[in-house]
Amino acid sequence: MFHIQSVALPQPAPIAQKISLHPKEWAIPVQKHTDIFTDEPKCIAVRVRLLVGDSFLDLHMSFPPADVTCQAICTNIVERQGISCDAAKLFSLWIVGKDLEIQIRPKANILQVVEDWPRLVVKYTHAPQAVDPDHMLNRYWLIYKREASVCKQKEREIVLNDSIALKMLYGEAKRNIITGRYPCTVKDAANLAALQLQASVGNYDPRRCPTGYI
Repeated sequence: MFHIQSVALPQPAPIAQKISLHPKEWAIPVQKHTDIFTDEPKCIAVRVRLLVGDSFLDLHMSFPPADVTCQAICTNIVERQGISCDAAKLFSLWIVGKDLEIQIRPKANILQVVEDWPRLVVKYTHAPQAVDPDHMLNRYWLIYKREASVCKQKEREIVLNDSIALKMLYGEAKRNIITGRYPCTVKDAANLAALQLQASVGNYDPRRCPTGYI
């Protein structure tokens, strides 16, 4: 049994619905490959999703057939994406399903995590269908996103000088607001939409943006 942070969310996680592929297009994010001739373990393939700005990026990585820890995966992401050491402290690896998401501890073995996932879905969602390992409720994604315990002050200090971290946090926050995960007043929603529109389209021009343009 592996150890996890105490941040399991039994309530529906709208972000999972936003990032989900069509059911027929879902592919297992963690797979153990074996040699076709010797049947010996060959490698462990891992796919992690990053929420970057207005889009997402799926990183594919391969590890030797040994214990692959969450920390090893995060280190690989940091090196490949050029994330600074300070910015890396803002993020962690999460396993995310339709109705449950869990932040994974650095030393946790990723194979053990995904093997135990169906049991955790049953435990925290109380969905009897999840007893079936092949049920859609047990489908999951690995997502590199904001660390649950990071304080806002530390976050502000880092993102002021780190455009990569800012873009990743923006991408996550935008999805959380659009999907209803972050409570937001109508006034705040209008202000945020205006900022997003200005960044995407530019200053308002009635000739270029007539009524009904949006």
